[in-house]
Amino acid sequence: MRRMSGLLLPVGALSIVFAVGAYHATHRTPTYRFGTQNGLGWYVLYAALHIGAAYVAGLPDEPKDVQHAFVGAIGAAGVSASLFALFQVVRPGTLPRFVVAAAPFPIAAWTVLCSVTAIRSHSTGRLRDRVLAVISAEDGATLRLDAEAEFPLPDRPFSLVSIVELSEVLATRRPRSTLSAIASSTSPTVIVLSEEAQGAENLVDEVVRLHAAGIRVRSLTAFYDEWLGKLPLSELGKMAMLFDINDLHGHRYRQMKRAIDIAGGLVGSIGLVLVSPFVAIGNVFGNRGPLIFRQKRVGRDGTIFTVFKFRTMRQDALDELMPWTHPDDPRITPFGRVLRRAHIDELPQMINVLKGNLSLVGPRPEQPQFVAELETKLAFYSLRHLVQPGLTGWAQVKYHYAATEAHAFEKLQYDLYYLRHQSLFFDWRIMGRTVRSVLWAKGH
Repeated sequence: MRRMSGLLLPVGALSIVFAVGAYHATHRTPTYRFGTQNGLGWYVLYAALHIGAAYVAGLPDEPKDVQHAFVGAIGAAGVSASLFALFQVVRPGTLPRFVVAAAPFPIAAWTVLCSVTAIRSHSTGRLRDRVLAVISAEDGATLRLDAEAEFPLPDRPFSLVSIVELSEVLATRRPRSTLSAIASSTSPTVIVLSEEAQGAENLVDEVVRLHAAGIRVRSLTAFYDEWLGKLPLSELGKMAMLFDINDLHGHRYRQMKRAIDIAGGLVGSIGLVLVSPFVAIGNVFGNRGPLIFRQKRVGRDGTIFTVFKFRTMRQDALDELMPWTHPDDPRITPFGRVLRRAHIDELPQMINVLKGNLSLVGPRPEQPQFVAELETKLAFYSLRHLVQPGLTGWAQVKYHYAATEAHAFEKLQYDLYYLRHQSLFFDWRIMGRTVRSVLWAKGH
């Protein structure tokens, strides 16, 4: 239902813009044929601007209640209409002023309707998938924690109705009847099987029958991929190399991504130039010391490069071996905290983007000492270094601040999901979520 809301929003916004344009064409004096005076491309662009503004506002899938949805929809429609009106000052004659002024109202109403549908799909248990998992005790404990976590929200809402340990099912004389009885009492819509469970012939025969009865079946890896937006490391061993990585295998993708990086780096550099004088003045009063912070990070293929940021910590802290940082780190100065909350401290990394050390989107680069430690403790951690690290990434928009090894473990699962699904569309989706996080002060 949440995915349906996400699809209905762009379809509805485009339909509304077309409908308002058609109304104007038939009621204006003199009338004209819709689409011939200005071209349909401008209508599509105007609808796309509304959709993008709604996405940045967290709609339709992130508002907590109807009030948040209403405020977000009005704000998104107002911002997109204002931006297009300003654009028409530079490029007049794109769309009739009536269309620009009238379309935001029904679009805002439609956005609220889509958002309310998404809210109800997440909060109403009967609209969630009901999951029965036949997995090991260890995987079951992890899955239960993921199901009960308040953050991050799953990509698709679900409730965990039962976890069945494979050893217990196989220990019974009639494993098929046991699974059937559990399914009858819990009414699952999805059955999740571990790799070991998929090899249990008697059990699989019963799963085939349940599948024929309308219950979907997924491997543990596929379930994590589709519902949680990450890959479980426990199931990754035998398939770690069984998917293409576009940054490694898709040469056209890499070229286009680099072109987008250069364009984004140039735009970001304008922001860097504009804010630098104000940051320098703020440093004089609240953060005395060097303006720029330099630190070694591990990049693609394990190469070491220097990342640039506006300094946010005390100068004496820079001489220490930098441990894990966290949002309440006492080394952060009051002015540095302001820079971090506004994400202004990240702007000097546009230099890294233009130099080719960083991409706009990719796994965040870590310090060499952390990488050496994590590679010995976390399987497949080195896979992150097959691609260009990024200014932002899927792990950053899905998970909170990484301040411990356990957090690094969680983020790695999201990084590997990104490697598996790399595409220009996914990159744009991550950048949109990043803008949303920055504007709503939820970035990590």
